[in-house]
Amino acid sequence: MKFREEGEVIARATNNEYGLAAGVFARDINRALRVSGEFEAEMLGINYISRLFLNAPFAGYKESELARECGLVRLTSWMETKTVMINMTLEGAYVFS
Repeated sequence: MKFREEGEVIARATNNEYGLAAGVFARDINRALRVSGEFEAEMLGINYISRLFLNAPFAGYKESELARECGLVRLTSWMETKTVMINMTLEGAYVFS
């Protein structure tokens, strides 16, 4: 989605009832990390499309939430967690055309 300001894209991306996965593509890693911290999604990829890793916690946020499974998160299921994956090279990054 195109946007003019960070606040606009954050509002558009989080103004829904679901929170399974999200992705942020940016040249500035600090900006990408700042924006990704605002997204209400459990799995988030930076310059990378999120996918499930068996050792990473997964359950979703908001109306997408199920019982948390996998990883150490099973012991701390009362916490909100976020998995962030970063592709620092952009090589092999899958980008929608």
